[in-house]
Amino acid sequence: MNNEEKEFFEHLVKTGALKPVGKNENNEVLFSFDIDVLKEVSPELFDAISSEFDEDLKNLYELGLINISYDENLEANFTITEKGKEYLSQVYND
Repeated sequence: MNNEEKEFFEHLVKTGALKPVGKNENNEVLFSFDIDVLKEVSPELFDAISSEFDEDLKNLYELGLINISYDENLEANFTITEKGKEYLSQVYND
């Protein structure tokens, strides 16, 4: 990581846009974005992450691994299909 990337990372942590949430099996710190803070702190990064996430959800839907439904407030709800459960079972039980 170069100095500019390190400074940006530290800025995200200091502003609360990026928060430590635990450690992995190698004792490396895991982070999670606070989307509301990220949207204010770095709209460009928020847009890039949102776009990638939307594309990933679209791909999962097209593969038949998730269902998407909308409630009365037009908020999306995602559920794993039987095909998705079978896939997860194969991936995580092998």
